[in-house]
Amino acid sequence: MRIKLLILLLIFCVANCFASNTNTRYKVWTKDISNTEISVLTCSPGDQIYSIFGHTAVRVCNPNIGLDAVVNYGLFDFDQESFVYRFVKGETDYMCGAESYGSFLYSYAWRGSGVKATVLDLTDAEKERFIRNLTNDLRPENREYRYNFAYNNCATKIRDIVNFAYSGKYESIQPSEYTFREVIGHYAENYPWYMFSFDICLGGKAYNTLMTPEEVQFLPEHLDVALNNSLINRDGKETIPNTRQEVILTPAEKTIESTFFTPIVVACILLALSIINLALGNKCRIASNIYSGTLLFTFTLVGLLITFLIFFSEHPFTTWNMNILIFNPLLVIPFVGLMVKNKGVVFKIVNAALVLLAVLFVLYAVIFWNFTNKAFIILALTLIIELNRQIIKGA
Repeated sequence: MRIKLLILLLIFCVANCFASNTNTRYKVWTKDISNTEISVLTCSPGDQIYSIFGHTAVRVCNPNIGLDAVVNYGLFDFDQESFVYRFVKGETDYMCGAESYGSFLYSYAWRGSGVKATVLDLTDAEKERFIRNLTNDLRPENREYRYNFAYNNCATKIRDIVNFAYSGKYESIQPSEYTFREVIGHYAENYPWYMFSFDICLGGKAYNTLMTPEEVQFLPEHLDVALNNSLINRDGKETIPNTRQEVILTPAEKTIESTFFTPIVVACILLALSIINLALGNKCRIASNIYSGTLLFTFTLVGLLITFLIFFSEHPFTTWNMNILIFNPLLVIPFVGLMVKNKGVVFKIVNAALVLLAVLFVLYAVIFWNFTNKAFIILALTLIIELNRQIIKGA
């Protein structure tokens, strides 16, 4: 597996250097522009968390001058200093790069991904504007950009160039009736743990807000639909662009591996264990405290992550994350309380306050039922039982 990845990386690097040195110059790309064809490539979703939403790229092709390049805004470097920290904080820098169409297609064929093209309906002047923007982004000083999951990614960068090419007169007529959470859930429906992770980190009002037709285009497949259902204003007249769709690669048939241990199943198991712990915990205090300590410590760690995302991250959906009501850093106090024999009033007050917060979360989840991951409700009940065990039994 690693050898194949290294081979693909080598092919990409060679192709990228070739494209960068020979094809990305503005004069070359605009030569014989009337015969140049510009397509938006939409790649089907993959199985990994970074690929389940698919990918978008641009193909610039003119066989008359030997030009067939793909421009891609989805490149990043894992070797960046503090990459993971910067990614969580929302300060990840992605890059724009070019490679030959052949190497791009080979890499997606090897993955079993589908690729389809929407050939854009552009006048020569519009093609020139499109390529001017594209080649400007490929300059070494312009290649990097600050990535944002929903507002500045591989799809939105290309959407903005399309709009630039149409002189700001491109408008999608594809209605949007979904929230960010709903469209993310559509792609993550076969990956419950991915969705669980998204819901933990991306709670809040913005995450559950209806998107505009422009916002929904942050997803590659939705951008593709929008490009084929749009209006442009040419010479004061609104027209529907005469785009053309082509299927280049048919995706390989996926085999979805179901798992019994989904978040809801695991949450139910924890709830059952907490009920047993409440009833029988005093008979085996060591095992009881190990279980309670592990649970509270895990909730505390998740609470620290959520707190960091709320106050320090630049991601758009991390503010007002209601999950902080159950995944709370203050749970470290009842965690410490498991190791303290003589608990003071402070422990009891904090425990009572944390129980109240968990109850408020359950009420919130019931009111906003469609906006809440059901596993969180079960986990909230589990937490309430564990905290009450400390209050009632003094464990």
